[in-house]
Amino acid sequence: MSSDADDFFTIAERLSWIESDDRERLRRRSMDEGLDPTKLALEEGLLDAVQLDTIETLQQPREIIPGYVIEDIIGRGGMGVVYRARQVALDRIVALKTILVSRMADASAVSRFEQEARTVAQLRHPNIIAAYDFGKHGGRLYFAMELVEGEDLERTIVERGPLDETAAWGIARQVASGLAHAARHGVVHRDIKPANLLLVEPPEGFDLPDGLPMVKITDFGLAFLTADSDTRTRLTAENATVGSPHYMAPEQFDGFDADLRSDIYALGASTYHMLAGKAPFDGMKLPQILARKLAGKIDPLSTHRDDLHPGTIALVDRMLSHRPEDRFDDYASLLAAIDSLGLPIKGSSWSNMVAGTPRSGEHTVITQTPGTGTDPGASLVTEPNLPTTDSQKSKSGLLIWAAACFVALASAVLIALRPWETNTEPPPTAIAMTDVGTSVLLFNGVNTHNWLPVSGNWVAIPQQAVLAGTDGLIGHTLFKSESGRAIPLEYYRLVIFTERRSDDVAAEVHFGMEAVPGRNAARYVVRHDKTGITVGYREQDRGEFMPLGQTVPWPNDTPLVALVLERQPGGWFVSANERPVGAVRLREPSELPEFRLSSENGTTWFSEITVTELAEATTQLH
Repeated sequence: MSSDADDFFTIAERLSWIESDDRERLRRRSMDEGLDPTKLALEEGLLDAVQLDTIETLQQPREIIPGYVIEDIIGRGGMGVVYRARQVALDRIVALKTILVSRMADASAVSRFEQEARTVAQLRHPNIIAAYDFGKHGGRLYFAMELVEGEDLERTIVERGPLDETAAWGIARQVASGLAHAARHGVVHRDIKPANLLLVEPPEGFDLPDGLPMVKITDFGLAFLTADSDTRTRLTAENATVGSPHYMAPEQFDGFDADLRSDIYALGASTYHMLAGKAPFDGMKLPQILARKLAGKIDPLSTHRDDLHPGTIALVDRMLSHRPEDRFDDYASLLAAIDSLGLPIKGSSWSNMVAGTPRSGEHTVITQTPGTGTDPGASLVTEPNLPTTDSQKSKSGLLIWAAACFVALASAVLIALRPWETNTEPPPTAIAMTDVGTSVLLFNGVNTHNWLPVSGNWVAIPQQAVLAGTDGLIGHTLFKSESGRAIPLEYYRLVIFTERRSDDVAAEVHFGMEAVPGRNAARYVVRHDKTGITVGYREQDRGEFMPLGQTVPWPNDTPLVALVLERQPGGWFVSANERPVGAVRLREPSELPEFRLSSENGTTWFSEITVTELAEATTQLH
């Protein structure tokens, strides 16, 4: 036991998963009490299932996967681990990726793995990491791949900064070529991003422009495991991140199957990252990313660079079109569009491909590439998440956030303190607010702890990380701890994702409830049904819904809606899928620090429910 404990906890410390003090304490307890190290680590909550499996693998390097000897760990993700291993029969070094079957989203994913891995293993292209072997053993799926020594594109951008057009399109074209080969075999990657693109030295005699690195697309073997329709609901599940929301196409969040146009979107987002030096929606939290993706809003590339040719901007815009049919239908068309830019790749030096670096002796001939894409003038709501050392930039980001969210709302429908009475007061005015702290997840995806059921049936569905409600209401209070006391939140931003299960079902959020005994008093309501989003009021939990103002319709008939309610000094400001819905004044003298979710005529799903405390900024918006 002593030897086993030493091995187990020493490996955990070497991987920086426990501190040295914990290692010694746990080792002693394991020896004194005769406890298995794995059970002890689980008991104290220090390591998760993937970490435990990794340590077990490193303890038994010859026994985990038949025919392979594990040498070291290369990296880990939410679902699996990649090891450096030696394939004994061929005496070659490979990258061996393993996934615990228990970490899969559903049982059908295992059979999909076995079926589709055979197809992936047939891919043979210089820009794709070669797949050698796959299988299942001891409760693990494994995939052996070509081990390539190189630097991923994401790290390159961090170290070098934005790339110039020649480098960006030289890399993008190689990726498109590899994806075209995969598409001909019926394979879609589903997770193209800079971190999955390795830059390596091209082999001798390989036809690439001087100095341009060769690209190897990684993670082809397991990307299809993200194909199930509940990708969106599992994005934030513990240790189960299955995609990269900054790069994923909108239809992947909306439950539609990914196809080659989804990969083209992700390649467009990666090209955006290369040229802008940051990913689309950089600095935003998942709820904001999902809302903007579903609304088809993206910060134009021209806001980050003023030296890009219109042809480059137009091509990236088309690749990032919200609707799949507005992108390219095949890779031949995309490759032709890249070639039509006329970039002088020949003779370029990789060291001179960083944006802003002079390239002597080169002349760029770029032609405008027609195509439909996102509107370059479209506004993007940006949540500030900027370095505190750059106060001016942080203030600017704050104003962008407040302006985009609320200036339009200032002219939206006015709902009076008593909506049914005549009122002549001016509408509430949105002002700049700043986040006081980080967003707090109010629903943990596992149970309804801290929620207050009022009526109907409410259950958590851990597999989907959603709160499901049928014909009833459930509430949650909004307090913070201050000097050991519970203090109601005064100003805050509440974000709630809601999804109807059928057209007959309506979902509501009740807010601004009058502070009266019994908590069944008048309140404001934002309602979502098949017609769209409407702000109104009810005099009690099940009182008649009275609409105030016009219903805001939704394009593309999407069932997923991101509701954002912001409580400011002047009133409440409501938006849905980044579209203003209404502005209402605060109730006086006070409102209950509580909101309620409602499902009517069936079952509604709620997820990603977060609250962020706000404080007034110094600049008011007009």
